Amino acid sequence: MLCITIFAGCSSNTEAGSAQGGTAAVASQGSAVPAGDAITIDQIDWTVQEEVIDGDRCVGFSYVNNSDYPIVSISIEFTQSGDVTDEQRSVFDGMYAEDSGYIPPVDADELYVDAENQHYAAPGDEADPWTCELSYSLNALTMEQYELMEPNMAHIRYIGSDGNIYSEYYDFLNDTYELDEGETKETVESDTWPTSDLAGMMPQMEAAAIAVEHDDDESFEVLAYGATEDDFNSYIEQCREAGFDTVEDESSMSCTLRNADGYTIDITYYRAYDYFYSEILPPEV
Repeated sequence: MLCITIFAGCSSNTEAGSAQGGTAAVASQGSAVPAGDAITIDQIDWTVQEEVIDGDRCVGFSYVNNSDYPIVSISIEFTQSGDVTDEQRSVFDGMYAEDSGYIPPVDADELYVDAENQHYAAPGDEADPWTCELSYSLNALTMEQYELMEPNMAHIRYIGSDGNIYSEYYDFLNDTYELDEGETKETVESDTWPTSDLAGMMPQMEAAAIAVEHDDDESFEVLAYGATEDDFNSYIEQCREAGFDTVEDESSMSCTLRNADGYTIDITYYRAYDYFYSEILPPEV
């Protein structure tokens, strides 16, 4: 049975960490109906609060996965509460100062917040916080600005019991949710690696979850979720040992390797997302 996630959570709106919780109403006609064992809203605890991320003090978004399913990413769009006054919106005034290097192209009442966290979280894990962003602005979000907001729309991607990655949207304002089956991707176990010619040339990897992005005669692409920087570096060594020992390009977070027959493997690590991407391409004709 298809496992469908219902998502909401509790948010911390003050630096003291006070939380607000909620429950979703029954899905409306046409909404995705959850299976009996699907993730329930009280199994996802999300928090927005002041954090130190990469040495900078900022507003961060984190969550705890109390469900039975791995979560690939969560994002929430926050819009301004309906009762916010122009006086309260004075917390945005500094963005419009004459000496500001950037002036938003919208009125202050249109500003909103994007909270996205693409850290992979297995069941029971807490995802590290990631920075929230204030829309239309290069200015960092402050807690005073965030406190004018309320959750509007959530997007959660998770791995169902069938191994597929599902994408669902939850509407906080209307208590409805919708499954986007168009984003479904299949994950594979490390011991059931695809059997195409290009996949057979790429060294098999071990990761919390592996999603095949593309697989045909022109390219084979995979994402390895729940990976660390050590996993990334170890995989580069695997590729070198497999004969991809000519370095075409290399940096701290990416590497392009070529073998004697002209096949290339591109590997890129995304530390903020806990995954690395790998693609093998045939020689250029």
